[in-house]
Amino acid sequence: MTGYKIPIFKRGSILTQEMLEAMKQYMVDVTAAGFLEYSDGIICGLKTEVSDGILTIGGGLVKYNDTILVLDGSESVPILEKNELQFVKLSITDKEIGTDFECVNVHLIIDSDTEKKNNEIEICRMQVQNGARLRNDYRSLEDMGTAYDTLQLIHADYAGYKEPGIHPQILEQFAKELRESSRKGPEDICFLQQIYGMQGRSLNRGLIEFYLSEKRKGKASGYTNEEIYKGLCSILRQQKNGVPERSQIREPRRMIVD
Repeated sequence: MTGYKIPIFKRGSILTQEMLEAMKQYMVDVTAAGFLEYSDGIICGLKTEVSDGILTIGGGLVKYNDTILVLDGSESVPILEKNELQFVKLSITDKEIGTDFECVNVHLIIDSDTEKKNNEIEICRMQVQNGARLRNDYRSLEDMGTAYDTLQLIHADYAGYKEPGIHPQILEQFAKELRESSRKGPEDICFLQQIYGMQGRSLNRGLIEFYLSEKRKGKASGYTNEEIYKGLCSILRQQKNGVPERSQIREPRRMIVD
């Protein structure tokens, strides 16, 4: 097992194919090593912008079939005013090996197909009514789930450690609102620290599920993205209203007979 192998370039040496191959492989391996156990999906980036009827998706990192795809630049698509759910996705081609390059092409697509193909990664979804304006200026975490005319990030295919993640913007919005609460407990503060420590990447799904389970006394695992989102909204409502979630679970009444 070789732990370190890069070519040495010096005056008079001959540049060989083996040296070039070693440099290429070293850079590929270093990039991939940090996300070796991540699931497929968006690692970071792919920021969404909405302006004048145009949706723009920025560059970023995506993992697909154990390959790290570096998407540079940005791509824009027109927003269609169709009163039906539309999905914004990356469509990824199989690896093509030519004479000089290996290439994986990525295309930005919008369709209404609810069945996502194996080579597609969802970025966001939207349902724009005729004459309405799509927006992504969210007022609160609850607002991020608005059904119409709002860019929805809840179901985005974000990569996570061993399990799929959830969009960091959802967690950051939750953290922003929870931070303002005066009723935070030690578990809330610990969860906030974890979110802020991820720096734009998704938090470990197991940790999110553990937090939801402890706060709401629900199931320990197996949450969908939508269940995670609704659970976080519920915790914020509880923090604002001051009624503990656990107190809402009523025990069955018992009758004692002497």
